[in-house]
Amino acid sequence: MGLFIRSSTCMLQCAKRMLSTNVAMSSVIANPVNPRRINNQHVFNAIVESDSLIIKKMKSNEIMQDEQWAAARKDLLETYNLTETNVDSKIYDLCQYYNRLDEAMHYFHFLERNNYKIPLIIAGEYLRMFYTRNETVTAEEEEEICRVYDNLRKKYPLLDAKTCSSCILALSLTKRWKETLELLEMMKITSNPGQSVMSAIISAAFRNQEVPMGWTIMTEVTERYPLEPRVYKDYLTHCLNKVDKSKLHEEIEKMFLFWGQHDIKPTEEVIMKYTNLYESFGYTAKPTTISKRGECSHCSQVLQATTLSKSDFKLLSTSVLSNLIVGKNVFCASSPQELKRYLLFVQTMKPYDVVIDGLNVAYGARKANEPGSLQSVLNVVNYFYNGRKRVLVMGRAHMNWWSNETMKAIHEKADVFLTKNISQDDPYLLHVTLLSGPQTYFVSRDLMRQHKAKLDDVNLQIMFRRWQLSRQYKFTKEHKSHFVKLIPPLAFEISAQKNKANWHMPYTTSHDLLLPQEYTIPPNWICLSKKKD
Repeated sequence: MGLFIRSSTCMLQCAKRMLSTNVAMSSVIANPVNPRRINNQHVFNAIVESDSLIIKKMKSNEIMQDEQWAAARKDLLETYNLTETNVDSKIYDLCQYYNRLDEAMHYFHFLERNNYKIPLIIAGEYLRMFYTRNETVTAEEEEEICRVYDNLRKKYPLLDAKTCSSCILALSLTKRWKETLELLEMMKITSNPGQSVMSAIISAAFRNQEVPMGWTIMTEVTERYPLEPRVYKDYLTHCLNKVDKSKLHEEIEKMFLFWGQHDIKPTEEVIMKYTNLYESFGYTAKPTTISKRGECSHCSQVLQATTLSKSDFKLLSTSVLSNLIVGKNVFCASSPQELKRYLLFVQTMKPYDVVIDGLNVAYGARKANEPGSLQSVLNVVNYFYNGRKRVLVMGRAHMNWWSNETMKAIHEKADVFLTKNISQDDPYLLHVTLLSGPQTYFVSRDLMRQHKAKLDDVNLQIMFRRWQLSRQYKFTKEHKSHFVKLIPPLAFEISAQKNKANWHMPYTTSHDLLLPQEYTIPPNWICLSKKKD
């Protein structure tokens, strides 16, 4: 086993060098629309619309026998000009299209029994279906997963990213789940593992009592993408089955705190499973709403304000400069000359009350025939200027070309710092806002997610989001008048939190696993209040 791992590691390193070279070369080549892909879709649509044997069987929900599979396969080969290399993929696509996963698995057995050469993609899809179909597997299914996987690795020691993903999902359901970690490294050579892969590994860790590993991986990836509900359900199952009753309350609250720290809104199904258990600790769970001032309609408590301590604020400001502007010995936002000009600017500036992302406002409010709306920028400047605020507009040099008169009016009421057109202005905007002090606001409707991700510490990312939530003015545009309406920041946390003895937690009724597209008050909350004696 040790020799196999060392050999695999060596192969992975060699492959990574070769693939990185190929990617670098291919990045300069345009990717036109693939006519073969269009043709494949056309063929698939034609099959679905036909009255061929396989379509009749898919629609009838009958279990197909070997002779029927052979006849259907032959029919597709002859009628639709398919080949031995792609006909099996088409049949698998049809099984998934008609939600006949069991039939897809039967077809794999048909291919094996009749000594057909099974394409790699079909073997991968077969394994993936064990995960798609069930959250657990029987002893016989576990044996089958391991058999197919072992055969696959004998033929293909190095797997492509999609097949790695399929193998990880299937193996995560077995006692050999730790082998997914090697596949994960293999997958990272050419692809970023997605939420399904990471969710499967974390769930496996919780199910197999490797809880610290589950928490570590979950903390590392949760800021990048939301995890599947099964992660939280498997953790709850672990707590119910393995945690001493005296510590159960503490372990459940640990997950609530995690949701709060990372702005996670679990699904309604998940939140109900947790709150049903929590009621056994002497709490009452009630659906509720939160007002604009942060008051719970059920218990009347006001949610906690979004604040950072002085030390956290200073750490965040320093980290934004080092990670977002300078980077790791690389000037990732602009040139060294531009950075020097910016540093000279901030050394002599006085703190600002408001920093405006000029380009974001100008592009967000422009008309169809405008390069950018400087008038909208001026309107925002006027709003704060009339409130006796000290304003800085950050933007890019080409904004000077749009309207000399409007730009002159902006200069009269605000300071202006424009970066070169090839530079990124967002990092400078964030840094100068932080440098001006904890009382300073900034105006942009950008979520700044890509910049938050560059902060390599999870705690820094949490600080960034809390600061952003409390200091960012967003805006909307009136479609007819193109008038910019400012939306002030929220004064309270909109994630799971404990207020005195009560918990308030937002949840989602959507099944789409997406990162938040905007920071607004969630419509759905649960209030967990302590029962009165």
